[in-house]
Amino acid sequence: MEEWMKSKKTKAHSPTETPQVQDVISYLSAFYHGLPVRILPSALRFVPWDQTKKSTARSTPRYVGLAIGNECVGIRTRASPDKVYPRQLNLDDLLDATIGMLPKDAYALCFLVDHDLFEDADDIFVCGRAYGVSRVAVLSSARYCPDLDAIQAALTAISTLPTPDPSVTATEMSALWLARMCRTASHELGHCFGVDHCVYHACIMQGSASLSEDARQPPYLCPVDLSKILHATGSSASSHYHAMLAFCEQPHVKEAPFFRAFAAWIHAILAQMSNSSH
Repeated sequence: MEEWMKSKKTKAHSPTETPQVQDVISYLSAFYHGLPVRILPSALRFVPWDQTKKSTARSTPRYVGLAIGNECVGIRTRASPDKVYPRQLNLDDLLDATIGMLPKDAYALCFLVDHDLFEDADDIFVCGRAYGVSRVAVLSSARYCPDLDAIQAALTAISTLPTPDPSVTATEMSALWLARMCRTASHELGHCFGVDHCVYHACIMQGSASLSEDARQPPYLCPVDLSKILHATGSSASSHYHAMLAFCEQPHVKEAPFFRAFAAWIHAILAQMSNSSH
């Protein structure tokens, strides 16, 4: 299944690194400041679902098993319609499995996968979804890879900007991939806190139906949804913004355009809050 995570449309040895789980955890810990964010202690692995049939060079499994402790859940698979990745996993099956994994002492669970996903037969792909009432979310890193932008127009939303500097570093590309994952993870978990798609202002909780719409979403919460999240976490606006700023100014991400811009925005908000308090 490792081959399923390798796109046929990118270089075989791209220097762009897949987002690290610990970085996503650190971001979510800042975004939902006041609540602990931890890695699920249970070991998960994909295993063959039907071991009675001998695989051949041409055969591809319609199901794979997701081993969770002593249990194994069947996950549907299919060939990727646009052939960007060899095969995809079914989002609904993963969400159902995630519901069963939610610990009793956890409020919500976000399952991060590197495989491409699909939900319905008509989908070309999906990046993720949350079952807010069940307090679970599944998120894929596959389509957020910056190496794919040229072929899937992920950045159509900013096509009017100057052409990016071709000397952009692998570190910056990796940070962009991380930023996209962090932004969507914070969005999907917002649904687990009962926050619906935002219709008030520019907000991370706005809905999106394409990668270009996704690229337009800001990483911050609007005042309406910020008040909801702060009520849920018990934190304050100042603590939330200072925690986010601390993440954005970490050495390995602070030079990336996304996090540098977000940090500048947070500085402006904190200055505004300081001025209004005098």
